[in-house]
Amino acid sequence: FASEPVTRNPACCAMAAMPPMKVPQTPRMWRCATKTAGRGKAAIVRERCAIIGAMSRNSARQNGMRARIAAAAARLMAEDGINDFALAKRKAARGLGAANTEALPGNDEIEAELRAYLALYQADEHPERVAELRGLALAAMQTLARFNPYLTGPVLAGTAGPYAEIELQLFPESTKEVELFLIDRELPYDASDERRYSGDRARAVP
Repeated sequence: FASEPVTRNPACCAMAAMPPMKVPQTPRMWRCATKTAGRGKAAIVRERCAIIGAMSRNSARQNGMRARIAAAAARLMAEDGINDFALAKRKAARGLGAANTEALPGNDEIEAELRAYLALYQADEHPERVAELRGLALAAMQTLARFNPYLTGPVLAGTAGPYAEIELQLFPESTKEVELFLIDRELPYDASDERRYSGDRARAVP
């Protein structure tokens, strides 16, 4: 037990030491000693600094791996034609041997790395590619104008790689209407179900 007087604190383990009878003196409060009893303040400070230092090093290591994964994912998207952020970051993490506990980068981090990669390594051909794809997209949107087409994906974002596809969102009364439209014009197509998110960026035809 520590023997210094302290104020009453409900968080402490405290008890009143009552004086002998007929001895007029003020009761004293006693508190239980903590696990640091017998240890110097310098030792406690060193231990706490070591814990903080270990946490900082671990955070720096995770941030470093996060940045490496973002850069590797951006390279995959730019060179290998991967358009799915989740797939790119998973492949990048596996390629770098990142542990399952490593924090994966967000899509915005990968997109920033992708833009930097394209500006550095594809500075000449990338703007021409995007302009060409947007021209084709505009022509397709004008053909599909009755279905209220919107452009989305890497062509709209300006991050389209050499294997990028033009992604259009249509809003017909029914999917059958689109299929009949394509059949009448002998345009080949494949039908499949795909989940789209409300956060996907899109833009209508001018």
